[in-house]
Amino acid sequence: MSLVRYLRNTPRHAQNDLDTVAVVCGEAVGLLKDRPSAESIVQLMAAQAADLLRNGSKLEFASPS
Repeated sequence: MSLVRYLRNTPRHAQNDLDTVAVVCGEAVGLLKDRPSAESIVQLMAAQAADLLRNGSKLEFASPS
């Protein structure tokens, strides 16, 4: 079950329960596969932005149905 779905299905009183929060955080940690540095995230974002600016005119958009 995803974290978002879990939180949506959790009763309101349980969302403020520290035991519940600890369990959810512990489960979420298991979903992390890597820990990129802020520098690498910014570099990736800049490279993607540059690519979009360079090739944006070639993008094909699906027509709304």
